[in-house]
Amino acid sequence: MNRHEPYEDYLAAQNFAQDAINAVNPEFSTNFLKILEFCFKYPDDVSGLHATVPKLSGVWIEKKAESFVNQRGAPKPSLTSNLPDPLIATISEKYFGVPSENIDSLLKHHKMAMAAENVTGNLLEEYVATNMEPLGWIWCSGMMIKGTDFIKFPSESTEKPILLQIKNRSNSENSSSSSIRVGTTIEKWYRLEAETGITRWQVFPDAMGMKLMSEDKFQDFAISRITEWKS
Repeated sequence: MNRHEPYEDYLAAQNFAQDAINAVNPEFSTNFLKILEFCFKYPDDVSGLHATVPKLSGVWIEKKAESFVNQRGAPKPSLTSNLPDPLIATISEKYFGVPSENIDSLLKHHKMAMAAENVTGNLLEEYVATNMEPLGWIWCSGMMIKGTDFIKFPSESTEKPILLQIKNRSNSENSSSSSIRVGTTIEKWYRLEAETGITRWQVFPDAMGMKLMSEDKFQDFAISRITEWKS
């Protein structure tokens, strides 16, 4: 079969997908195949790659198998090599009154803050996965399903799977991740109220997970990962 042609259904793709995920890491085979089966059942919710890689084709499956494994674990923060917009310095000095001799330091720390903010979402997903995967949830690493971070399959095949979308802050959802899928239930949760700084672990949409997780534990988890990054 042409690897760029979409498979007709999950059964036709199963053996190829099994080999693809085993080539990356067989430890993740079961979870990857469960999500793939969901993708064939709900093809409108499948996340694409680019125009040259048709969804649910052999190439798509291979690339998603790689990203499903490789995107587990938050990457180290990295400073952008892009030069800052000079207008930032102008506004900081002329409007906010930052002394001109402090502008270089401000821009440097601005880069650091942006780098730190860029990894908070990854840290959050990894922390939630550490606690929720033992409870039957699957971390949808590699963006196989549009706007979905975790999925839980019911014990009865006639019941609907639950999709969970998590965000770090209340103001971080975008339009591409806000739709409700036909035939499925989507839960939404965010960690932090942007305006008040209040965290929302006490309303996490899983009763057992709500008992296991807290802001203090998340902070400890983040510190542990930072220590690993620096070692």
